[in-house]
Amino acid sequence: MTAPLSVNVFTAPEKAVVGERHRPFGPPMAWDPITSTLIFGENDAVLVDTLTTTAETEALAGWVALHHRNLTRIYITHGHIDHFAGLSVLLQRFPNARAIATPKSVELMHKQTPRLSAFHKLWPGQLPAAITLPEPYDEDVFTLEGQELRIIKQGRTDAVDGTSLHVPQIDLVVGGDVLYNQCHMYIGDTTPATASSTTL
Repeated sequence: MTAPLSVNVFTAPEKAVVGERHRPFGPPMAWDPITSTLIFGENDAVLVDTLTTTAETEALAGWVALHHRNLTRIYITHGHIDHFAGLSVLLQRFPNARAIATPKSVELMHKQTPRLSAFHKLWPGQLPAAITLPEPYDEDVFTLEGQELRIIKQGRTDAVDGTSLHVPQIDLVVGGDVLYNQCHMYIGDTTPATASSTTL
């Protein structure tokens, strides 16, 4: 009998950004906390989403290593840069991991990379020197130690063609940015999304 999978979540705290404030009052400008989710079995693991800056992704890589599992895949839920910018840092630490995302997410990533100069202004000197993109993955399912991980194509959420990842064996949904900051994103025009920004 296959051992049950487990899950753990890494949260990078809110980080300051450089820029002009829209209002002369309130807290300083900042980027929301962001999470990466590790799903793991007895020997292998899958990481969902990377972080943004070099420092926080190096901390994430160290945290993943503490689980003493073979990182086989890194799945990116959607094409916004804060979810894939740290990929090159992780692949340096875990060169045998296969980084994947849906073809439409990779397409959006290609559209995001020309805007890198704007992100460098938000976090001067903090982004990885190399921005690596995952490979397009055409299937709806991949496996971890024989257990299915199912890609849920959510449609228009925080990004075009956002996805979540469902792990039936442990009744888990890693939601990407389908819901966060007490805001529900919507699929299409009328159907409310049902997944969380991190993990349900």
